[in-house]
Parts: sequence; structure tokens; C-alpha cells
Amino acid sequence: MKMTGMQVGLYALAMAVILPVSGAQADFKTAMDAYKAGSPAAARAVLQDPSTPKEKALLAHLLLRGFGGDPDIPRGEALLLDAAMAGYAPAQSTLANMLATGGVIAKNEAAAINWAKRAAEQKRPEAMSLLADVLQAGGDTEVALRWRKAAATYGNAAALITLAKEDQAAGENAPERLRSAYVRYSLAAAFAAQSYRRTKSEADALISHEAQAHRASLDLSLSEEQLTLGVEEANAELKAIVGRLKALRTK
Repeated sequence: MKMTGMQVGLYALAMAVILPVSGAQADFKTAMDAYKAGSPAAARAVLQDPSTPKEKALLAHLLLRGFGGDPDIPRGEALLLDAAMAGYAPAQSTLANMLATGGVIAKNEAAAINWAKRAAEQKRPEAMSLLADVLQAGGDTEVALRWRKAAATYGNAAALITLAKEDQAAGENAPERLRSAYVRYSLAAAFAAQSYRRTKSEADALISHEAQAHRASLDLSLSEEQLTLGVEEANAELKAIVGRLKALRTK
């Protein structure tokens, strides 16, 4: 199964969205501050006895990637699975991505679908997009499209650019879909650029540049009126997506 470059970067993206935490035996905030400050070894030292799903997920990230010391794949995988089974959506999303792509842990498509679906049901956009790609590769295009559209409503750049390409391809016979493609490319470029600023992921940078290039090509295909409408629609949808993401963070 071919996976997109965006999916390869999902592991770091899933780990980047961390909710506020309360005090715990292993000080999550101290560990996260150390990690963000470029001291993964210090973060490991704090997290030697993790107790919460977030602590387990962070330590799993360090162990699986070998940040701050030697990799410990068995323990990292076990910790990530514990966090996922506890219902922690970022861990579920990360585990799904790793199972779908293989490499660090053994590839298992059925398990990837299971964990991606669990995370997607908790409104993790990157899990929705991953689930869509895995399902489409398996031939379930109808359900895949539903999840991809859901991911797009939360600003997932990979989902937006895939839908935009479909709109652009259909535009020859349905000109109104060219404007839809323009809107989606605009949103994909914006959200991928935002993600790159946070994660410094090369995949995010590439998808932002690709979306911008496709959008620029549509400038020649759309009338001035259609371009104006496209910009207005993109701005309106951008505000709506930001509102949805803010609502998720407050839950």
C-alpha cells in the first residue's frame, strides 16, 4: 500500500498536539519542556516511571525514535499501546500510522484501520485522513471519501489537497468544481504551512508548496469573478475550520 508523504510525518504531528496536564508521579510538563528545549535525555530521565497515557505516549516517542538515548522498540511499542488502549487519541493516531507504514514496528493494516478509526472517532484529523487512505487503497472508496471530507473540515492538508485534485480533474465537465479546487488548495497551503511552522516537517513544507503551485495554475482557468468568490469562500471556510479546532481543544 502506497502511503503519502504527509502520512510519514503524522507521527511527529500526532505527538505535537498535547493538552494541558495536571500533576502526576512522572512530571509530564517538566519532561515536555525538556524535550521542546532540545534535551530529550532529560525528558527520558523524568519519564522513567510514566503513569498517565500522555506520559506513556511521550516516552514511547522518545524510545521508538531513539531520542535522548538508545532506541527501545519493545518498551516503546508497549507504552504506546498502553496509551492507545487507555483512549488517548494522539497515541491511537500515532500507533495507527506506524502500523500502516511499518518500519519501526511491524506493519499490520487491519490493526492500523482499527486504531485510526478509534482516533478518527475522537476527531483527530490526521487519523481521519490516514483512515481514508488505507480504506481507499483497500477498495472501500465510499467510506474513504466520507472520512477524507471529515478530515478536510478540520483543516487536514493531505485530505484537502486530495479532494482539490479530484475537483480539478472534474473541472473540465463541471467548471464550478474548479472554484472548489481553488478553495481547497488555498486551505491546504495555509494549514500545511502552519503545521510546518510547528513541526518543521519536510512533508508539510512540500504539501504547502504543491498546493500553492496548483492554486496558481487555476488563476489562469478561473474568471476574475470566480477568483473573487474563491477567495471569499476560502476565507470563510478558514474561519470555520479554526473555530472547529478551537472547540476541539477546549474539550
